[in-house]
Amino acid sequence: MRKAARNSLVLSLLMGVGFLTNACSSSSEVTPTPVEVTQSFVNDYGSWARDGYPSPVPDALLTVSTDEMVDVLERDLKWNSRGEIQQHGEVEIVSIELVESEADRATVRVVLDGRNLTVTASGEETWVDYSRPVTTQFHLVNDRSWRIASTETK
Repeated sequence: MRKAARNSLVLSLLMGVGFLTNACSSSSEVTPTPVEVTQSFVNDYGSWARDGYPSPVPDALLTVSTDEMVDVLERDLKWNSRGEIQQHGEVEIVSIELVESEADRATVRVVLDGRNLTVTASGEETWVDYSRPVTTQFHLVNDRSWRIASTETK
């Protein structure tokens, strides 16, 4: 349970980054890149975290997630709503890069600085230490469009 709680809080940290949505992503002619999909996911998850994880999981997250990632998001919803988890503040991107890309899969590495972030549970500040940057790899698959399949925090 401790690892699940840490992963959920780390995912919350990761998603708290405020990104601008890529202007090209609204065009039906342009397929968003793995980095753009990751940025959009992070932005939308951050909004959801700052709102206190209201139900249901936002459509913007569901549409860029595989079934396996949707399961993770639904577990986050249950876990975070039980503990009344809410994120306060935002994190700063240290770097985001495409690590690997093939026609049907890609990996995007995101490094975040969460020193300006706090997380509360039932209104009380949590013990989470965000004093060091957090590195997470987002694994994406391409089945007509890029979608988040999983994340891995190192």
